[in-house]
Amino acid sequence: MKLRSLIWISSAIISSLSCKQKDLGSVAYYNVPDLTKKAQVRKIASFNLDTLALAPNIETSYIGSFWVSNNALYYTDTQFMYVYQFDLKHNTATKFIGQGGGPNEVSSQIGDVVFNAATNSYNVFMPQTGVVYSFNTNWEKQSKFVIDHNITRGYSDILENPNPRLADSYEVANQYDAILKPWDSSYVAIAIEAAHPKFNGYYNSELYYNYSRILGLVNLQTGKIEQLIGRRSPYYLKNKSLPIFDHFNYDTFGNTVFVDFMIGKDIYVLDKQTGLAVGKFGEAAKDMNTNYKTTHSYEEGDDLHYQHRITYGYYTSLKYLPEQDMLFRSYYKGKHTDFDGLQIYKDYTLLGDLNVPKGFKIIGFIDDAYIGTIQNEDQNDFEIFKIKFNYDDN
Repeated sequence: MKLRSLIWISSAIISSLSCKQKDLGSVAYYNVPDLTKKAQVRKIASFNLDTLALAPNIETSYIGSFWVSNNALYYTDTQFMYVYQFDLKHNTATKFIGQGGGPNEVSSQIGDVVFNAATNSYNVFMPQTGVVYSFNTNWEKQSKFVIDHNITRGYSDILENPNPRLADSYEVANQYDAILKPWDSSYVAIAIEAAHPKFNGYYNSELYYNYSRILGLVNLQTGKIEQLIGRRSPYYLKNKSLPIFDHFNYDTFGNTVFVDFMIGKDIYVLDKQTGLAVGKFGEAAKDMNTNYKTTHSYEEGDDLHYQHRITYGYYTSLKYLPEQDMLFRSYYKGKHTDFDGLQIYKDYTLLGDLNVPKGFKIIGFIDDAYIGTIQNEDQNDFEIFKIKFNYDDN
């Protein structure tokens, strides 16, 4: 899975360069080698959870997310606009950012926070305003910009002629988590979607599912979306009228992007330099309710959105850990079971597909342990665990 293991598919990249300028549909875009391996490997049979104590009495709304960066555990509080860094050895926490007009404070709710190794800085996304801040490693504010869709056409032209190649036909998918990812020293990536009245999963869905992009590359200096990357999975073309599950998960590392979609088993490998898919792998989740019921209008989809998200299963997150060369995929099985699922891949091979507690996911690796989390916003509580995986020959 590491970058050196991708060298062999460089020929696929080169052979695809001639297609780079074409507006490839999703079927052609994802017509790539299947990298899935069925080799005999040590399988992961179970796991043990060791609860970590966190600093007591921190000021939190319990609405936010945990993340790991540079061997440290962080928590972003969306409502209170704090970022906490935890010292797990001494059971303490340091608070950064916060709401206000101070030099290192912000004025609206915090969404994703990501560390960009190429710039040695943190990018902080504000979903309500579309602002992205840059903070240095001391959490001092360096710059900010508003995401700019680089609109050069008139409103009527955009409305009547949606263009999959142009950012003006999209909006940021800010109702989801983990939509901001580091890209390189010049760009940050953000998930995009289309709610355009003539470019969506209900109206002219053939155009939308075939040609709509999924990622916008935002210039860190100007804030402009300058490039559009990716396509939706061909699964949506075969299973139309499922816009309730029209979203994806992704993670970036080096020159590689891993992408999967809420529905469909495949995990795609994208090459940053060409913007093309170069491979795919993945196995279907266990005991996931995939008997999806279609919806045929915005109104029907809106009415059934919550019910369908509770009833049916879907993939919920991807996390790649380069030092361990492990990719973790979390999924929701459906309301028929008390468990969620966790798939573990190494070198395109499935090592394990485990039953895990509802809401559980892997977020990183600290010292000698994998770190996982379950957050219960309704209970004003969150749990952090060290995880030990047990192989079938233990």
